[in-house]
Amino acid sequence: MVKLSSKYIIALLVLLTSGCGHFAATRGFPVPSVDVETRLAQMDVYRGDTLIKQYNDPVNANNPRERQRIRNDLINGRIALIDIHFNEFLQSLHEEGIGLNVFADAIAIGLGAAGALASGGTSQILSGATAAVIGTKESVDKNAFFDQTMSALMTKMIAQRKSVLVGIRNGLLNSTDEQYPLAQGLADLEGYYYAGTIPGAITGVVQSAGDEAAEADAQLRLVFNRPVDFVSKPVLDRVDAIVMALKDSTRVSDNQVLALANNPPDSGAEFTKMLELYRDGKPSFSNADAAVARFGLTQAVHVMEGSDAVLSAWEQRLELTPP
Repeated sequence: MVKLSSKYIIALLVLLTSGCGHFAATRGFPVPSVDVETRLAQMDVYRGDTLIKQYNDPVNANNPRERQRIRNDLINGRIALIDIHFNEFLQSLHEEGIGLNVFADAIAIGLGAAGALASGGTSQILSGATAAVIGTKESVDKNAFFDQTMSALMTKMIAQRKSVLVGIRNGLLNSTDEQYPLAQGLADLEGYYYAGTIPGAITGVVQSAGDEAAEADAQLRLVFNRPVDFVSKPVLDRVDAIVMALKDSTRVSDNQVLALANNPPDSGAEFTKMLELYRDGKPSFSNADAAVARFGLTQAVHVMEGSDAVLSAWEQRLELTPP
């Protein structure tokens, strides 16, 4: 057995711990061409209230085109600011995960190797240190965010941000200042920010699971509560086309969804009952309920009457060509 003196053991431990900076520097991201502080400084105008004051200036009260330009400039600038911070957030999550796992593994391997070469009390000390490092890492692995769950949440955050961004871009590109005022844009920015947070991702995952369960329940009702002619393939194809159109916000806008939800084609008692569940006692769906109304319609359509007249009425309202 080769024996290591205490000075070699100390040297090995120093070598391992001095590697911390190297392992922590494993970024996974290229160095940005412009540092974050510089980018934020260049966008100070979007963080203050200068543009908001210009938007509300009485001089621009009768100039909707100028108000629209200011609105778009401010919203786009703040989107960029949110994106900068979100990218920093993702990078920090990634780097912290790598720093923890790679460095802890390296120390454990090094200590284990030293324990194999040492003898007596030194070997026991090193073995104990190895166990402590591995145990600490396992504890963090089980309780921190840097595991498969975090990867799923990061993916959810990115997907949710894209979904919210579609609505914002749609408002900026296709709506006048009167249709999509600055106040609405700023409110949507809050949703864009929240979509990129861990609580927002968790909420989204839970909501998705609930939506999928509700849709599955509706499909079961479709199969077991419907007459044979309703579950024929031609009818189901038409129902699927209606559902897909309702889900696609680029084809059916929120305003169209609200109009359909508040004044749908006569689709039968089961349809009405299902939609009322999503209206939650309100006389009608408001602008703030657009997402709920859209989802409620996709569920209610599954239990509507499957007659040609009903399907044709929906296809006409949605401008669909029957398959």
